[in-house]
Amino acid sequence: MIENQKHAVKKGGAEMRPTIFYTQDGYNTQGAKLMGRQAAGEQFLRAVLKQFKRDPINVLTATERDIKAADTLFASMGYAGELSGYTSARFDQLDTQLLYLPMPGIGEYAWRRLSQGETAYSICGVTHTTASHSVMESISSLLTTPVRDWDALICTSTAVRESVNRILEPQAEFLKWKLGATRFELPQLPIIPLGVHSKDFEFTAGQRVASRAKLGVAETDIVLLFAGRLSFHAKAHPHPMFEAAQIVAEKLKQSGRKLHLVQCGWYSNASIEVAFKGYAELIAPDVNIINLDGRVAESRATAWSSADIFVSLSDNIQETFGLTPIEAMAVGIPSVVSDWNGYKDTIEHGVTGFRVPTFMPPAGDGGEFAQRYDLGIDSYDIYCGHTCELVSVDVGATAMYLEKLALDAELRTQMGAAAQQRAQEVFEWTVVMQRYQNLWEDLCDRRRFATEWQPALAPRQAPHRPDPFQLYQSYPTHVLSSDTRLAVRKTFSRDEFLALISNGVHNFATFVLPTESEYLNLIDKIGVSSSILLADLVSDSGEAQALRTRQVVAWLLKVGVLSVVYEEDV
Repeated sequence: MIENQKHAVKKGGAEMRPTIFYTQDGYNTQGAKLMGRQAAGEQFLRAVLKQFKRDPINVLTATERDIKAADTLFASMGYAGELSGYTSARFDQLDTQLLYLPMPGIGEYAWRRLSQGETAYSICGVTHTTASHSVMESISSLLTTPVRDWDALICTSTAVRESVNRILEPQAEFLKWKLGATRFELPQLPIIPLGVHSKDFEFTAGQRVASRAKLGVAETDIVLLFAGRLSFHAKAHPHPMFEAAQIVAEKLKQSGRKLHLVQCGWYSNASIEVAFKGYAELIAPDVNIINLDGRVAESRATAWSSADIFVSLSDNIQETFGLTPIEAMAVGIPSVVSDWNGYKDTIEHGVTGFRVPTFMPPAGDGGEFAQRYDLGIDSYDIYCGHTCELVSVDVGATAMYLEKLALDAELRTQMGAAAQQRAQEVFEWTVVMQRYQNLWEDLCDRRRFATEWQPALAPRQAPHRPDPFQLYQSYPTHVLSSDTRLAVRKTFSRDEFLALISNGVHNFATFVLPTESEYLNLIDKIGVSSSILLADLVSDSGEAQALRTRQVVAWLLKVGVLSVVYEEDV
């Protein structure tokens, strides 16, 4: 239920009423083009609502409609606390201890926070992909935006934390050279993984039997499972998976068993689908390929409950963590994954599965790729695809590990049990969310106890987002001031006034247009036959009302209702 009340809840000694930045796209897994960030967002949101249960939470949204959508979604997830909504138009009224953003662009919001003061609340963001220009720029801007050490950018893996450093370090060197900069303050950069709701991946022996029967899989056959987007340029190139699967299929064939590869995912377009299916026929003719739509809950359940081995050979720079390996762990099946970015943190080699060696060219060999992307010759997708084409996953090692697991049921059981235990102890969302909450409380403590050695920032607005009437003061002949004398030049009847403001040349600007009562009150105050100083017009008003009065005066000058009285005319 959306409420206006704002009761802070004590969490570990710190008042904690977080604000979740909410967009329907960021937490929606029902769309045609499901992305990892959306799946991660939905699961994170479930974890937050489970953690806070009946405690108050805020949402920050673009529109009132989004607030209502958040209220409906939160209730459907079992949240029964007080939900207060703020739209972007009310950003400077945000009453919170922490603003959580499901993205890395916290610097932009640090600028916006200045209107309330930099110690008003802490800001926490999270990395997903770091390969796009926009994300790289948002990370490099951390050195030049008013983020403080009571803010944080969560890195979901050790690998992505290191890549963040590789963006920040050369930017710092540039600022030293260009500006002689000597002081850099960064937000906290903790490594906290994404999580899994283990109960979503609990399946009975009966479900396994039914799912395998549904797919036409014999009990002695082996089912490999790949789950996620099917994209050779932006997720995982299928070659090592297909070739290794073919090698294992030939081995199993000798004993009358079959190898099935379930691809539970979705294609971004028809051409990618055609390419995948054609490549499978070319490279893995003896593997029974089964395609299931990963956007459908029933298909996901069938895929996970029927699988013997999970395989994901990610080789793409846009990947930073990867949810599916920890989902496989929650199911209780072993994994064969590439030794790549976040997978290095999740799968324990030889314990919960196997990590296959990966290779890429040395630093300096990709300069042309970066330049083509920068110049707009290549799109982001093509940039990722070009890079992926030169990243390799050891095919021989992949086949060796798959074969080892396919031929040893006891090893599959042993590794699956270890994987399930690790999922529950390390990656269960209740465990991960406690790390989030500990971080948030630490940020609030840092902010509350900020000392004088951390000098306050003087400006109350972003220098690169100035008030247009400040920036362009040299444009007009005169700037309205307290000494500006005003007189009524003409008046409009009620019908004339309403016709004026409803005309298309004005009605696009309802945000600034005066209401009928504002118009009439101002005319009465000035008087038809006299003049008044602008200072006298606003003398008995508060700051907000004085601002509004000046806006109405400016508009009435625009349409000729008022005129400026010059000194020589007095």
